[in-house]
Amino acid sequence: MSHRTTIGLGLALAVALFFAWRDVQRARERPVLSPAEQVKPLLKFEPAQLEEIVVQRGGREVRFARSGEAWSGGTDPGQASGFVEALLGLAEIMVLDVDSGELADLGLAPPRASIRLRAKDRPLPELFVGSRNPAATGLYLQVGKDGRVVLTGALLEWEIDKLFREEATPVP
Repeated sequence: MSHRTTIGLGLALAVALFFAWRDVQRARERPVLSPAEQVKPLLKFEPAQLEEIVVQRGGREVRFARSGEAWSGGTDPGQASGFVEALLGLAEIMVLDVDSGELADLGLAPPRASIRLRAKDRPLPELFVGSRNPAATGLYLQVGKDGRVVLTGALLEWEIDKLFREEATPVP
């Protein structure tokens, strides 16, 4: 190897190291988002204000009602608190621009399930549950009858499945 080649390779290495160093410095200067800033919650409500939960799926219904601090209804009233926690943990991963004619493609016309919540202090939107996304990591939801369509975590489907493991009440 000649001296010119060695010098050329040395210069190329020095330039590459300079640009790598500069990228590291820029990355350090970028503000880091807190977890609260990174995730946009789908629903915001005070759990203590929730009075009723109604989940419908496939002609069946699970209903919980709060009396004071205790839940009643469903096959296991204790499931209500866990379901409320799951709802509060839902993130709005992405808002989709969907025409009403495309709702069937997302499992939203008709919806696979619906969730109605009633709170003391304010109305809450009904959630219409669609199918999973192609990667099976998310679930399509419509927030309100004519509301926005969002992609949220697929764990909601599992939470709904837990409610319907035991015999649910048929919807009249």
